[in-house]
Amino acid sequence: MTTPSFPTIWILSAAYFSLLAATAALFFFSPTILREAGFGGFKEIGRAVAGACALGALGNVLICSIGGSAQRRRIFCALASVFTAVSLSALVFVWHGSTTATFFLLVLGFAGTGAGITLFWQMSVGLLSGKSMVVGVPLISSVANIAGFVTPFLIGYVRDATGTYASGFIMIACVQALGVVVLLFGVQRIVRKRSPVDDVSVRCPM
Repeated sequence: MTTPSFPTIWILSAAYFSLLAATAALFFFSPTILREAGFGGFKEIGRAVAGACALGALGNVLICSIGGSAQRRRIFCALASVFTAVSLSALVFVWHGSTTATFFLLVLGFAGTGAGITLFWQMSVGLLSGKSMVVGVPLISSVANIAGFVTPFLIGYVRDATGTYASGFIMIACVQALGVVVLLFGVQRIVRKRSPVDDVSVRCPM
C-alpha cells in the first residue's frame, strides 16, 4: 500500500464508524423504543419492527435509486446520514407522546442507515484500488465495527447514569452528524487529490 492511501482509509473508516454507530443504536434499541411508545405486547412490537424495517427497506431502495449515480453517491450518502441523525435526535422527544411519530421516525432512520451503508461502499470502491483496496476494505470494516460493540454499551451506561435514553441517543446523533461532515468535506478532499486518470466514480460538483 502506498502511503497516500492511509489518510483515505482513515477518513472512510471515520465515516463508516458513524454510520454503524447509528445503525446499532436504532436496531438494538428499537424494541425498547416501541415498548416505551406504547405499542403493547411482544407481538405488537414485533409487527411494528417488521413494518418499520420493510418500509425502511423501500426508503433505502428509493434513496439509492435516486442517488446511486457516480456523481451523486457522496452527497446522497451524506443526506441519508442526515436522515438518520434527525431520526435519532427527534425520537427522544416523541416516543413517549406519539406512536405514529415514533414509527415514522424509525422508518426514516432505517431508510437512512440502509441507504447510507449501501452508498458508502459504492463510493468507497472508487477511492480505493489495488493493494489499498485489498487492505483498506477489511480495515475500514474492522475499525467501524467497533461502533457495533461500543454504541449499545454507551447508551446503556448513559441510561443507568441519567435514568433516560435521551442523552445517549443525542450523543449518537452527534456522532452521525460528524460523519456527515466527514462525507461532505473529508471525502471531497480525497477526491480533489486524485489524479485525472484515477477512477472518478465519486466525483460530485460542489
